[in-house]
Amino acid sequence: MNSNNRRLLIFASIILSLVLVGIIWALTLPATSAQYPRVSPAVPIVQAERKPDSDRLQAVIDCLPPELSINNKDTRDRINRALDEMQNEQLERMFQVKDNPKLNEAEEKFERCLKNQ
Repeated sequence: MNSNNRRLLIFASIILSLVLVGIIWALTLPATSAQYPRVSPAVPIVQAERKPDSDRLQAVIDCLPPELSINNKDTRDRINRALDEMQNEQLERMFQVKDNPKLNEAEEKFERCLKNQ
């Protein structure tokens, strides 16, 4: 073996040994709070009451039926209601095919309430 190759091999083995020792030393360092700051606990989100911008918005808020509110947790009832609503000429209403689309009972009640407000 050539003396230059032997010196290069010794130099490479020393470098690799130093890298390995450095990695082991870095992994055994204790983790301090300065290195890893503590994460503060999540703050719960509280929905504030929204003040209406106008009388029209207040009328809509007052006329909305309670079964459509966020507090209604009955998912089965909400799904059944949505499926019933889908059969109520939704595509014709969306594309305004008819001048007077058929309204269901809740929509008629909502419309009457808005007119009274």
